[in-house]
Amino acid sequence: MPGFASTLREAWPKMVQNEGYGTFYKGLVPLWGRQIPYTMMKFACFEKTLELLYKYVVPKPRDQCTKGEQLVVTFAAGYIAGVFCAIVSHPADTVVSKLNQVCIALCTHYPYSSWIQLKNKAKYNKLASLLLCSYNLR
Repeated sequence: MPGFASTLREAWPKMVQNEGYGTFYKGLVPLWGRQIPYTMMKFACFEKTLELLYKYVVPKPRDQCTKGEQLVVTFAAGYIAGVFCAIVSHPADTVVSKLNQVCIALCTHYPYSSWIQLKNKAKYNKLASLLLCSYNLR
């Protein structure tokens, strides 16, 4: 937002005054909603994939593989786990993207108002459609 503040030292008190200290943490819940399932899937899937690759794909036991072969197997397990993680975290990524779109739209139309002030101005049924990006803000 051009004109709001030019330094962090100037912006900090304005943000606290407009929205309170919660403004610094309001992105935490969407972040956790995306990151926690992703990380859980990454650990669980990586270990299981590594185990299955050594059991069914690699023709010799892990302790008999060279460091290079182990690196390739680990890379493959990480890649496969990443694909599963993307599948699991995609819905949450979509929600975070929509929230960011709404925030950009609100900052464009209401540059200095907070969510609380906007909520008080809007009717509750319109607020729901606003969050789904289907309400005309002008």
